Amino acid sequence: MMNGKPEIPKTGRPELKNRTREFALRIVRLYSSLPKTTEAQVLLYWLEPLAATGITGPAKLADLRQEAEQLVSIFVASVKTVKKRE
Repeated sequence: MMNGKPEIPKTGRPELKNRTREFALRIVRLYSSLPKTTEAQVLLYWLEPLAATGITGPAKLADLRQEAEQLVSIFVASVKTVKKRE
């Protein structure tokens, strides 16, 4: 970093392409390592930035958000039930 700004590689586009590819792979690996009960929570997190892009319509996102929220509620209730039994 120079002057608080990240250095841009001088090798050009191939280096940037490799960096973004590795970043994407790290995200996929991180997601794969998460407990499956957090999938709906992860979806809820990503719906907000997705909505901001305008890539998909609000109605489609609203349906996904509603389903994700319901699944999170079910998972939370299940975890609470299991903990009460322990």
